[in-house]
Amino acid sequence: MAASDQASFFVGAGAGGLWADRKVPYRGMQYSVTEQAELGATVKITEGFNIKLAGRYQHIGTFDKNGLSALGGNLGLNFTF
Repeated sequence: MAASDQASFFVGAGAGGLWADRKVPYRGMQYSVTEQAELGATVKITEGFNIKLAGRYQHIGTFDKNGLSALGGNLGLNFTF
């Protein structure tokens, strides 16, 4: 999305599916469609070391009272060798 020599910003989106041995979410189904969106940044610390920070929205199931929406994030360290 945007980048420089020291940092980059990104946006991501995806879709998939899941199968579980129980209904997900409660009163949902054992199989569901999942959607997700992510927004984040990476910052270069050294030539082979980056830090990644991202936030994510994920949805499982239908967009009604039986669906499940979640917010999360991660902080990661990337080593290149």
